[in-house]
Amino acid sequence: MQRIDMSAASSSSVYTVVVAVDSSVPSLHAFDAAARLVARLAEYRLVVIHCTALNKTSRFPYFDHLDKAYNLEIQDESRAAINECKAYLRQFDDLVDYELVEVEGEGDVGPLIERYLADNVPECDLVVIGTHNHQGLKKMLYASVSQYCVEHLPYPVTVVKAPAPADAPPTSPPVVATATLLHGSQTALNAATASAPTHEQ
Repeated sequence: MQRIDMSAASSSSVYTVVVAVDSSVPSLHAFDAAARLVARLAEYRLVVIHCTALNKTSRFPYFDHLDKAYNLEIQDESRAAINECKAYLRQFDDLVDYELVEVEGEGDVGPLIERYLADNVPECDLVVIGTHNHQGLKKMLYASVSQYCVEHLPYPVTVVKAPAPADAPPTSPPVVATATLLHGSQTALNAATASAPTHEQ
């Protein structure tokens, strides 16, 4: 397997990649892409984030009970999604090292990711995230986490689109899906996958 010296691509000797997952097909393809990338690096840190975005509790009587009830449902669904993610990630245990982080907070997923990175992974070199590729009305109804990350994160962001058909499960071993490279991520990705001598494991 090819190993790459990243000393010229980052001020740190460790190339840090963060990928957001939610058990959806696009997010698992994003993990595939991130795993395929770091598997070629000599020194890396792969952080996998699962965010649970809760509703803000209302200050008005009765409505606060509704918000709490909705949040309990969200947390139940989130636990199920995390278990699905863990089951999928296990197939990579012998291929790459990764950290699975569970983040929970009020608000939207995008800002939760932003705050977590700022507080815990400020040295991040690249963020990888999947997209459902909603268009038109669906894009208006469903807030785009990938779009938020592209517009607000101070790091290079790679948006990975799952190959058609949209409901096809990711393949194993991982295959890099078609990616739209934004905010300097082309340079980061090129540096990460530059040619280097091959070393036997």
